[in-house]
Amino acid sequence: HHPARDFHLLVEGRVEFLIQVDDSGQRLSVGIVQRPLTPMGWSGLRPPHRFAADIRCLTSCTLIRWPQHRLVELLDGDPVFGLRFLELILATGGELLHQARKLLEQCARSPWDRGAALTCGGQADHHPGLLERLRSAPFFEVLPEEQLSRLVPLAVTREYRRGERLFEQGEEVAGFYLLEGGSVALYFSSRGRELLLRTVSNPGQVVDWAGRVSGRTHEYSAVAVMDTRLHFFPGSDLERLLDAYPALALALARRLLWLLGNQLRSIRVQIIAQRYDRERLAVRNLLAQTGPQLGVRSPLHKVPHLLGDRLTLEEAFFTLQATRREGSALERSLAGLCLDILRDTALELRFFRGLQEIYQRVAEAAPDSDPGEVRHRSAEIFAGLFAPIRHRLAGWDNLPDTPGHIFILNHLANHGYNTLPNGFQLTLDAHFVSSMILLPRYGDPGVRVVRRARGEEYGHQAYYDRLGHVYVHTGESGPPQGPEQRGGFLEEAGAHLVAGRNLVICPEGTSRPSRESPGPFKPGAFRLAAALDPQPLIVPVAVVNFDRRLRQTTLGAVVHKPFRVSEAVDATDPRALALFLEDLRHSYRGYVREALEMVQS
Repeated sequence: HHPARDFHLLVEGRVEFLIQVDDSGQRLSVGIVQRPLTPMGWSGLRPPHRFAADIRCLTSCTLIRWPQHRLVELLDGDPVFGLRFLELILATGGELLHQARKLLEQCARSPWDRGAALTCGGQADHHPGLLERLRSAPFFEVLPEEQLSRLVPLAVTREYRRGERLFEQGEEVAGFYLLEGGSVALYFSSRGRELLLRTVSNPGQVVDWAGRVSGRTHEYSAVAVMDTRLHFFPGSDLERLLDAYPALALALARRLLWLLGNQLRSIRVQIIAQRYDRERLAVRNLLAQTGPQLGVRSPLHKVPHLLGDRLTLEEAFFTLQATRREGSALERSLAGLCLDILRDTALELRFFRGLQEIYQRVAEAAPDSDPGEVRHRSAEIFAGLFAPIRHRLAGWDNLPDTPGHIFILNHLANHGYNTLPNGFQLTLDAHFVSSMILLPRYGDPGVRVVRRARGEEYGHQAYYDRLGHVYVHTGESGPPQGPEQRGGFLEEAGAHLVAGRNLVICPEGTSRPSRESPGPFKPGAFRLAAALDPQPLIVPVAVVNFDRRLRQTTLGAVVHKPFRVSEAVDATDPRALALFLEDLRHSYRGYVREALEMVQS
């Protein structure tokens, strides 16, 4: 971040590029080069005229050095020489971009979900007047109108429908694209994965540039994520124009240097976010890099603080979205980059808001509401919340053809991030089984067996009372139950099964992290099944990763082969039942390991 007073070319040796991660002085390597004539310090040729990275010699090195102001004088004094010199820098910058993409690929936690991105919908925001658009475009804003007017006759307006591709990675570049309205996602494919580079959503942003590099191929692909309108400038026409006007060619080469720097910065902050799993840190790093240009009253300065608590996340996104619409050119660009960095956090925020909505709908349902209808509607909302979250399901063939059975699952502790402001936690694993397995298969989410709330747990009681679930006493519920209360559970739960409703039970009675799951099973669910005639099936479901942050993981559930208690053990023999439950717990640990392997594959 120091002022760039000198510019260097590497003659021989090997150098490493590093960026600052946080205020502690931690640095991250983002590239190693040894190609002769590699330029270093070229970020000083563009505002804010500061170094964007640290550079250190890994071997003995020989360098050529110019004072920055003398180099600028040379470039301005001879536009033809200046253009060739800048093209040398741009070619080497492309190598740094390639290395940055490789590093992003190595540390990316998950591929880009293109299907989810295409669900944003919306319409392109069309604005007439190309010259006016060029004047307001960040890329062209420093060019005089005389030069801009020469570009206008070259433009061809193109429209793309949501999901339509502009170009593919590896295709020859035919020209450059300027966004007029809509949104375009830029992504690259590697080893069967698609990784998002950035989203172009601000009118006047450059999608890709042909420049004077004939035969260049696209380093990434582009797809319209909503109905989009662009201005396309054919490369052959642009080439002839730049040959005729060297001063314009030099001015555009300088802007390409600016564009290259922005692209590098975008990828590098995403690397920080992915590698260190700290989006807030990446946003702070991005804003620190642009501090000399960003006004002290910019609303972007408060975003890192708003990201510090899940209860203020919504305001952070509101600030970013408003700034992307109404801020200065720099602010709009930075807000767009921040939103790209925070795309997983945005998914979590959407989920958290959904949990609040479900709780509110259920807890505030009228006391005389039909519990079945309340259960069904809340399960539908849960299904919509889980759909965009990364998840894997297996074992559909093991599901019984008809309902009226007991589904058991290992019970996972909720991550504290999803705790509602009133302290209540909606158990995500059981809601997942109800909404993503039972609801689509049987048209009903089933009835859960839940622990009875303690007297002070108002949120717990207000929620489950409206859903009509079956209460059972556990060690977390307070004073022990008497035989009459236990008999009431068996009668109520049995009535649901006889009526053809599935029951969802966590036989451990308490939740645990995935690595400790499952704990010892309690016998209640199995005694219940054995007491009924005909006996319902016990359907084991192994669930994993519900104890982790949603943006950091893939949820998983595997349905295993059902069985009848009478075929496995004499449930009236306490010793035999205890041995059976211990064996089942041992088998379940294998189920959990298999589910973890499934989501990691």
